[in-house]
Amino acid sequence: MGRGACGSRPPGGLDLDRGELMQPKYPPPTPGVFRITNTELNILLKCSLMWQLREDRKSRRITVNMAIGSAVAAGAKLDNLTKMAEGTPARMSDLVDSGVEAYKLEVEESEVQESHLEQIKGLSIIPQYMRLYGSRISPRVIEVLAVEEPIVSAVGEIEIAGTPDVISTSGIGDLKTGKPWDQDRAHNSRQLTIYDILHIARFGKPSKLQWIDSLHSTGHDRYYTVRTAEDHRRIYNVLLNAKRLKESGIALPAPEGSWYCSRKYCPYWDVCPVMGGKQKG
Repeated sequence: MGRGACGSRPPGGLDLDRGELMQPKYPPPTPGVFRITNTELNILLKCSLMWQLREDRKSRRITVNMAIGSAVAAGAKLDNLTKMAEGTPARMSDLVDSGVEAYKLEVEESEVQESHLEQIKGLSIIPQYMRLYGSRISPRVIEVLAVEEPIVSAVGEIEIAGTPDVISTSGIGDLKTGKPWDQDRAHNSRQLTIYDILHIARFGKPSKLQWIDSLHSTGHDRYYTVRTAEDHRRIYNVLLNAKRLKESGIALPAPEGSWYCSRKYCPYWDVCPVMGGKQKG
């Protein structure tokens, strides 16, 4: 794969390789300080058994839904970087090409839980998702300040690291695919609280607003929310609990009935010793 935004070159010659589109690069951790990324925190607190399975396996394991999410994220990153560099959004054709190529690479480089047929079906809907993004979401993201910029913030004696999808003069936006979101879920999002803390570390002040762009097969919804100093204080206790859980080495399954504990959303469903036992029993 040569240089270019996942196989496409956007208007004006913005030139990005897949590494620039997909991989965050954080500064080295402070010696002796516990650091956790937002992604790691999310997995650890949802299902520490998934965390253990993820750590034990050498290959990256994904679901088709995860590959779709990565593909749309790559297209969105290309679009927002083009806005920053040139003041205009990426062409729709470049968004589609970027999403398709990112999906293919994600599937090629990972262990995919679903069958080849299901992977092909996933690929077939990428153009639809990218066109929805280009027509519904992109026009609403203006005055971009940062795009998936790796940021680290000290919260007490813990470092939290993350890469907000997009930061603009209006606030912080996070793009989601898969299970549709709602207002309550956005309001309670731990991730948006962490992103606001990272915004303070990067810009010296909280963001004005946070929002979720929920992109799904039937369309798009945006949910706005705000974070307060009290939200920031509460997240410190969450981080302490995650630190204790990780250091304990205890691997607990997701709470029974959790929507994400399913073959559609968990990449370790087929190899999970808990769910695997239920399926065989």
